[in-house]
Amino acid sequence: MRGDVQNRAHEIGVKTVRLMEAGLDQWFLSGASVRTLLEQEWRPQLKLFRDQIEAEAKESLERSLQERDGGLDSDQAPQADLRQLGADVSAIRRRAAEEVLATPLPPVPKVKVDIDAIPIKRGMGDWAMLLDRPVRESLFGGEGGLDQKITAKQKAARLGEPGKRYLRDHLQAVHDAFCRDAAQQVIERMARQVATSTTTELRARVSERRQQLETRQRDLERQWNLCVQVLTPLRKMGQVVDEARSAVRTLAAQHNVDAQGAVEDTIVLPRPSSAPELTMPARSRSRRR
Repeated sequence: MRGDVQNRAHEIGVKTVRLMEAGLDQWFLSGASVRTLLEQEWRPQLKLFRDQIEAEAKESLERSLQERDGGLDSDQAPQADLRQLGADVSAIRRRAAEEVLATPLPPVPKVKVDIDAIPIKRGMGDWAMLLDRPVRESLFGGEGGLDQKITAKQKAARLGEPGKRYLRDHLQAVHDAFCRDAAQQVIERMARQVATSTTTELRARVSERRQQLETRQRDLERQWNLCVQVLTPLRKMGQVVDEARSAVRTLAAQHNVDAQGAVEDTIVLPRPSSAPELTMPARSRSRRR
């Protein structure tokens, strides 16, 4: 994205300068004030430049989102791990882009100019009477000198080519500074903020998955401990059975009893014989009598 925006910024910037210079020429032919030059001739062209750069950045971002994994550099993230996590990087980046684009850019700052730095032409009488401030105030007006209308005749007489040259140089300086900052602002907004939002959501997904796995691990540990509690007495019982089997084989050998009949590979415990039925004893007849 950075390369696309910077290339387009240079191309659009050349056109912007021409439009601002045309506005300056038109201003010299009109009776408009200095504020009109700054706010109606120059500032709209700067806003148009930024809008065009933002549109170029949106197109570049959209092309990136159409790529595999949302245009995420494979060197920046383990793709297989993200897929196993169930994270749709393309969808996450698209949501991040929508959130960023939903926030409008700040307004284009007002264009400023130092009225006292604009050269003016003075006549012989002005020089003789050392008039500078009164001549400047009569041309631009007091209190900043931005709102007073100046006729085309006054501009030609008092500003002329030196004044136009100064304003053109100032125009170029304003343009260069604004276009550089605006392009960087758009890049930061489209690239870095989208990347930051994407990273934030991925970290949240990883944290959520980690909590799930930790919960599952604790459940498995509880099940394991329960199995150990059951298995330990069973193992002891197995040892007792093995010892009993060994003892039976020893006794069978000592008494020359068929070992096959005396003991099998497993010990079968005989069923307990049914207990004798208990009956109440009959009472003696003598007692009845």
